[in-house]
Amino acid sequence: MSDDPRRSLPIGIIAAVSSAAVAVGAGVAWLSAGQSPAPIPSPSPVVIAPSASPSIAPSPSPTAAAAPQSPTAQPTVSAAPSPPIDRDLQLYWLKDTGTRFVMAGQPAKPATSNDPEAIVRSAIEQLLNSSPIDTNLSSAIPPNTRLLGLTVSPEGVRVNLSAEFTSGGGTAAMTGRLGQIIYTSTTLNPGASAWISVEGQPLTVLGGEGIEVSQPITRAAFDRQFAP
Repeated sequence: MSDDPRRSLPIGIIAAVSSAAVAVGAGVAWLSAGQSPAPIPSPSPVVIAPSASPSIAPSPSPTAAAAPQSPTAQPTVSAAPSPPIDRDLQLYWLKDTGTRFVMAGQPAKPATSNDPEAIVRSAIEQLLNSSPIDTNLSSAIPPNTRLLGLTVSPEGVRVNLSAEFTSGGGTAAMTGRLGQIIYTSTTLNPGASAWISVEGQPLTVLGGEGIEVSQPITRAAFDRQFAP
């Protein structure tokens, strides 16, 4: 027997220890296999109901933008001339009934314009510069009386005459010529008011006998004031 202090273990003991270790390892492995962790349940799928989304109109694609178009020349269309107003324009003259003068209308020359002011101006100038066709009719307006100005507005008609309008004649002639101007100047609108001036001044008194003239004056007012 050797004197080495590290003495060898008997072979039998070593074999027994090795067998025990193998057995323990196998037992541990069997326990681990029998106690495997329970499977983790997978989450249930969540169903989301579709919500009604607002309708969105498709916006034009920036690549589809139309190039600016150059303006094309439009053909020039000439406005057709307006036809003349189809109205029965009247010039007013005096008719002697034996006891008084009354207003008597006769057709004027057809109007060549649709402008009311131009129509009335034409009628007044015809009255001043012509004579009645009917020989039973006459005019009390003095010769050489001129129309100096005329305007037509929603308020009525304004007539400006030359100084000859107030010259000569008695009361009947004065009232007669006043009626001729009032009636003829309102030929487009018989109910319109008329303002009469002489040389730009409102006519308030007519003739040497001092016939008062209210301003404005209408056909109805003239008939009430001057008709016998």
